[in-house]
Amino acid sequence: MSGKDAEFTCFAGQSLCPELAAGEYVMVRADASEGIYNDCTNVVIYKTASSGVKEKLGVYCWLNSGDLYTDLQVIAAAPSSVQGEIAPDHGEAKWAKTAGLSIQTVHRLWRSTSSFTNENDDDSQIVLLDGQSLAERNQLLMATAAGVPACITVTVFSKAAGNLKLWSESSTPDGNGFCEALGIEPKVTVSKGKILIKAPVGMHSEHASHADVAEYTYAWTGTTYTFGYKELSLQFVPPSERPR
Repeated sequence: MSGKDAEFTCFAGQSLCPELAAGEYVMVRADASEGIYNDCTNVVIYKTASSGVKEKLGVYCWLNSGDLYTDLQVIAAAPSSVQGEIAPDHGEAKWAKTAGLSIQTVHRLWRSTSSFTNENDDDSQIVLLDGQSLAERNQLLMATAAGVPACITVTVFSKAAGNLKLWSESSTPDGNGFCEALGIEPKVTVSKGKILIKAPVGMHSEHASHADVAEYTYAWTGTTYTFGYKELSLQFVPPSERPR
């Protein structure tokens, strides 16, 4: 804007989200029916042909929206150098709507759970974002899944501390992952303020029709969550999922 670079971002899960090449564009504020990002300046980007016809390219989040603009004429008067930045979709849009958070906030939460320097190398997906079950402590609970078979990582954030990561766990006390097996997916729930993580252990016996499923309980100490105890239960495994 006004000779300066403008940075935009959008999420691949959104329908109007093509990558922008560096060039000259016209930008206007998105109206209420077009806006798709929370806590962000929603703008519509147009490309103007030599004939003067405008082509709508998409709806974007304007990251450096401190530059004031008032109407289309002012914006069109100054060439805009635009850097298109497409963020991978890891379930941000879906869980932002569910949790009542902005897509950008959910993306930052997901990013803080990643061990990859380059987020494009991380194929993990958000499988849970719960802002209600631990609300008494002003905490958010997130679970992400990655790999084949899928293994989950469970993370708790403090909303009071600006969504600071308080605790995270990706393996059982035995050193195994919380991983899918025998057609049984790991699950995360909250009961009476405790975090419960269920994951299959293996078939109960060589010719059994059920698998052992372990439920690991983590309790709040006042500063973090610690493992308390494990309980086993049986879950039926369809013949097609049993070891041969």
